Amino acid sequence: MAGLATLAPGRSPPLVCGAAGIWSAPGCRPAVSLKSMIQLIIYACPMGPLADQIQAFFEVSLAECGRNAAHAYMPHCTLVCFFEDLEDQAISYCQTLERLYQRARRDRSATLSVGKLTFNPDWYGLPLTSPELEQLAVDFARSPHPASLGRPIRPKSWLHLSLAYGFAPDQAKCLKALAQAINPAAAVSWELRLYQRSPAAQASPLQMQDSPLQDLPSPQSPSPRSPSPGNPLSQEIIWTCLQSFPLPRSD
Repeated sequence: MAGLATLAPGRSPPLVCGAAGIWSAPGCRPAVSLKSMIQLIIYACPMGPLADQIQAFFEVSLAECGRNAAHAYMPHCTLVCFFEDLEDQAISYCQTLERLYQRARRDRSATLSVGKLTFNPDWYGLPLTSPELEQLAVDFARSPHPASLGRPIRPKSWLHLSLAYGFAPDQAKCLKALAQAINPAAAVSWELRLYQRSPAAQASPLQMQDSPLQDLPSPQSPSPRSPSPGNPLSQEIIWTCLQSFPLPRSD
């Protein structure tokens, strides 16, 4: 069974700084009580040339057009909405996600297809298609979970990658012009990731800490790609990748 994602031999674990705050390497755990409530979420995150273009768009759009809601997150596709549980229960969600991933891996399914750039009045982004990942999200939500789980887990039915939303009308023209430099057909690979989102006030300074998650073997996949360190920071949030699996390529 797989656990925390690890780095390839010889690579140092990056402490990743992004628009959403601090994104820490797998295995680098915030110093918080195992009895505290945490927020968890499952993303599919792009890697490769398309991810590079999206990351560059985030940085340039912030500098030239101003902040919008998309800058609060790393480039991603949400599979299930945020859910809360005790931190010492996180291992249960890692095990459930690993089981569903291994099933999809056996079937060579769970690929993501990228659609055309879409410009709605209040949302710019890329629609994504993956019936297999939609089903994985539904199966994750319906799986048995610890009794300490807060509200029921809600899977996403509309898969997409947001480039900009919640922006002021006077930002629209600038954002659209910059987004049109993105080539949706650029090469991309995807990783299935389980993230913990923590307030920096609870998790600073970061330190390597014993955790029940560290008892799990590691999946054979590279660590999440480090976004550009030039990204602006919001020091209020820390993202910790608890688990990461490579998804099959759609091509």
